[in-house]
Amino acid sequence: MYSKDYLNKSYLLVFFLISFCGVFAAFGLFQGEKQRIIYEQEVFADQFSESLLMALNDYKLETLSVSAFFHSTENLDVSYEQFMRFGEALFSKKIYPIRNVYFAKYIHKNDIDEFLLEQAKITGDKNIQLRTDSAQGSYLPLTYGYPDVITHGVDLLSNHLPYKTLAKEAMVTSDTIMTPPIVLPRDKVRGLDHKNAFVLRHALFNKNNEFKGLVGIAFTIEGLLSQANMDINEGFSYRLADITDLSKDESPTWFFESNNHFFHLLASKEMQKKQFEFAGRIWLIESGFEDTPHSLIQWKIFVVPLFTYLFLSLIVSFFVYKLSRAYRSSLDKAEYFLLTDELTGLSSRYDINEQVSEQILKSKNGSMFAVLLLDLDHFKTVNDAFGYSVGDKLLVKIAQRLRGVLPEDAKIGRIGADEFFVVLSVVYVLDRLAITELVQKIINEISESYIVDERNLTVGCSVGISMYPEFGMDGPTLMKNADMAMHKSKTLGRSTYYFYDSEMGDRLKRNVLIETRLRLAMKNNQLELYFQPKVDLLTLRCIGLEALLRWQDDELGSVSPAEFIPIAESSGIILPLGEWVIEQACIHMVQWREKGETVPPIAINCSAAQLRRDDFLERLVSFIEKYGIDTQYIELEVTESILIDDAERCAELLREVSALGMKISLDDFGTGYSSLSYLKDLPFDCVKIDQVFIRDILENEKHAALTLGIIQMSHSFGLKVVAEGITSQEQLDLLRKYGCNFGQGYLFGKAYHSDQVVSNIEA
Repeated sequence: MYSKDYLNKSYLLVFFLISFCGVFAAFGLFQGEKQRIIYEQEVFADQFSESLLMALNDYKLETLSVSAFFHSTENLDVSYEQFMRFGEALFSKKIYPIRNVYFAKYIHKNDIDEFLLEQAKITGDKNIQLRTDSAQGSYLPLTYGYPDVITHGVDLLSNHLPYKTLAKEAMVTSDTIMTPPIVLPRDKVRGLDHKNAFVLRHALFNKNNEFKGLVGIAFTIEGLLSQANMDINEGFSYRLADITDLSKDESPTWFFESNNHFFHLLASKEMQKKQFEFAGRIWLIESGFEDTPHSLIQWKIFVVPLFTYLFLSLIVSFFVYKLSRAYRSSLDKAEYFLLTDELTGLSSRYDINEQVSEQILKSKNGSMFAVLLLDLDHFKTVNDAFGYSVGDKLLVKIAQRLRGVLPEDAKIGRIGADEFFVVLSVVYVLDRLAITELVQKIINEISESYIVDERNLTVGCSVGISMYPEFGMDGPTLMKNADMAMHKSKTLGRSTYYFYDSEMGDRLKRNVLIETRLRLAMKNNQLELYFQPKVDLLTLRCIGLEALLRWQDDELGSVSPAEFIPIAESSGIILPLGEWVIEQACIHMVQWREKGETVPPIAINCSAAQLRRDDFLERLVSFIEKYGIDTQYIELEVTESILIDDAERCAELLREVSALGMKISLDDFGTGYSSLSYLKDLPFDCVKIDQVFIRDILENEKHAALTLGIIQMSHSFGLKVVAEGITSQEQLDLLRKYGCNFGQGYLFGKAYHSDQVVSNIEA
């Protein structure tokens, strides 16, 4: 499996491999460092772009605050003094570097004189004029400004103003409009003729949606950058351009450059380009690191790992031989844990599957072999009572006993917490008799007591057996069938065995089909209630009815309750099915009552699953109240199995039922475990003797004696007795002699459809 030559020369392979990894890692780190620089440049560009946009939005909010100030007054009527106080308050915050805030009033040509008169009062200049060169019916002159650095009376719609169209655009929209870079008048006077300022404008509309004027805020690029408050790396440069009206072939005109010298070398630089749209304008930002990528690289990041790898390759290759031995040891250990159950030392689930597959290959010539699935009975009780450590020790002892009782060539594995799997070889399996003797020996050996931590423990063992090739041609099928057979052995009373057979598979398929069809029958209302008379054995008068469920299926035909009720209980269908029976019984009583027909009380069978529900009594009472049924006409039949798991709670439930006036019968008496203890303590009104005793009461003296004993004992407790399954006059005569009160059976009548009940019980 291992090559000695390979191991002797492996140090060379290790040396070159690690060295190659070092070179590869260094190259990767070098590329990563280049990508880091590019990424950082992108991050700086993104952060700078976002900061500028956030700062512009802050200015926009200030513009909207000026608009809100006007809207807070009646009909947008703000005096010069109010505007100046607002402007002073706005500038006093010193949050946003603003150059100017203004208001331009929209006036008609007929109102020019009135406007100039107001402006003369504001400015103190009696010769003030409307400054416009357009002959139109209305104007938009600058009216208020703070600080008062603008020229009063300048018409924003004048043709000589460079952005007349933007002013017109702002007049017809509720959005804020920004100008391209402009030169503020004050800067021009000072000789600073560079386009470094911007104006945000917002239109004012009154309640009638009539345009009343514009408010605006002017700010400079320097103020904007200080507002952005971006901690820009010293080696990071950028420039800005307005490209809103730029055609594809035109080059942008940069209105701001952080480093003129850097951008002269732009042709040799890879720059980051970002653009965003704000207030009707599109800005382009170009930015990048001023140094070359190679000058920004931290060379030690990949040079040091390169030499480290070379050094490690020398050290690691020195220990390769020892590592190879450790590697072999690890593989052996891993293989052991893969194939062996760590706790018991038996084969693992994986290994037992492999063993089954190997056995199938050996048996291709037509020979047989058997697989056994063993499940410990009541092992969970040991874990719950004494803890998992005790349970684990018990499993080890059980594994030792299995090794001792099974032949040497048998394959034994643990596939679950308390499940063991055995593959009996082809040589051993001669016939079923030999397997049966071996399995019985296994059960007897496992069932012997164990001493664990000075405790005497006992567990049982249920075994399922599946034969190859008769009942499985592959491992999964054989294991599945053995599992089914094992569960069957548990239903037979545990501590026994069961061979999987074709009937079991057929029964499973039929059970699945019955469950599916039963759900469909409930949905399509294909179930019916029949009623069997219960008579007084002396007078032969009908004194009650028992509601019995009948099912006629389109595919399955007539299905006996003895077949579908256990399936309903195991699948949970019994809960809605039980409620359906109770409600249907109530509905039939109402129908008989409306027809003027009188029927005796109806007995309804209730399953243990129904009675264990916390809301059983609440649901029962709701049906009784819904249909107006007198509780004395309802009798519940229960089996003693309900009292085994939770006797105290079920006993309390039966007392509450009895307190409501309903009768309670103990059904199938004599077939359970501890019936006698319930008769004296619980509110039963009647005991029903199972038909298994009545069937051969004439021939079987023991059954006759048991029947007489049940009747006499029940009478001593003040209980009535019902005998089920009476079919002959001789049985009736003997039961009369024993003093039995009531009876049911074909001698008195079969179960009748609801339409036939009254006529048959009266007859």
